[in-house]
Amino acid sequence: MKLFRNNGVYVEVKDIEYLKLLPEEISREIPSVIEYGVVKFTSPNAIDFFKNKEEILDYDYVSNLDSKELNKEIKLRRNKLNSNKLSTNKKIKLMYQIDTLMSYQNDEKVKTLSR
Repeated sequence: MKLFRNNGVYVEVKDIEYLKLLPEEISREIPSVIEYGVVKFTSPNAIDFFKNKEEILDYDYVSNLDSKELNKEIKLRRNKLNSNKLSTNKKIKLMYQIDTLMSYQNDEKVKTLSR
């Protein structure tokens, strides 16, 4: 997921790995030591780049969903995925979003159970 805060964007390493190839100017911002599995980007180009990456979900959006809304988002993406009108690239993006939503949902269940 991505999180826009403090004049930058925080992006999970797994999302950067999913994209595989970043523009060189953005790749230069990745530090040699990464803490907590998140990278902060501060350049305007990097912020714009990640704003336009729809397959990487915005944490603020996802974190405000209750469990019913989260299930609805997953179901919506699964229904779109079953459409024959989508390109392979779009289907891959939807699968990635579904995986992210389900991971978040599972994390929330674990937090609830541990309380």
